[in-house]
Amino acid sequence: MKNLYIHCDGGFGNRFNALVVGLLICERGKFNPIISWPSTNVCRAFYDDIFEIQFEFNSNRLEDYSNSIDEFEFIMHDNQLSWNASINSPYSFSTIHQVVSHYNNSSKDNLFYFNNLIPNYSDIDLSLICELKFRKEYYEIVDNFLNFENYIGVHLRATDFPQGSVNFEGIYDNVKGSDKMHFVCSDSLEVENKFNELDNVFTFPKTSYVEKIDDSFDWRVVRGQIKDEMKKPLSFNVERSSESVKQSIVDLLVLSKSDIMKTSNSTFLQTAQLLKLLK
Repeated sequence: MKNLYIHCDGGFGNRFNALVVGLLICERGKFNPIISWPSTNVCRAFYDDIFEIQFEFNSNRLEDYSNSIDEFEFIMHDNQLSWNASINSPYSFSTIHQVVSHYNNSSKDNLFYFNNLIPNYSDIDLSLICELKFRKEYYEIVDNFLNFENYIGVHLRATDFPQGSVNFEGIYDNVKGSDKMHFVCSDSLEVENKFNELDNVFTFPKTSYVEKIDDSFDWRVVRGQIKDEMKKPLSFNVERSSESVKQSIVDLLVLSKSDIMKTSNSTFLQTAQLLKLLK
């Protein structure tokens, strides 16, 4: 049986996208999944901090595969480390079936998949998301926290999100003028506090939020102005601690139970929509 290394990197939403498509490829191709989930500045939480252990996993960074690239058949959205290897784009395929065939036709027994978005493959079926289990304590926290069944979910991505991508004032006025309850979640305490002033808003009382690596810079920087602990140049001045990621999972699950308001193209929001759709 061939092994498919599913590399999950970036923020949680990006990692979730890679995970579910990688697992679908494994299901279709009868490959053995090995989840590669590094702890980095954009997501310090490990795989088993978030999910029940259903699959083999490790905490390898992309760099950890540099000395063994000859052993792998790669499908990746970006050759970030400029490897001297044959790398196919996930967007050069139109179906999961084509991806599976490509892997099966390879002489390599170790396969590698890394893509932070969900491609629009014509035969994609994401129902296996229902089989992915978050750690049971998250469900228990949500059950104990929620006092409402019918509410509108509002996710407001701030911090490192492109300025102007979210119409905060317009959304605030919309919520204020509504007679329905709204659950508001954000990566910014300031944003949550502002909305919490409204009588028809509730939030999950998080104690940890995304922080800046270097307070002297903005959330987005010219690549290389700041670096992570491995001296890797960064474009985002963010530090998402393990605790902040864990608490955001509670937000995600509460959001997925709501009538979700479309506020942005955030992958976190898209993940909540997927969870809701497949319940």
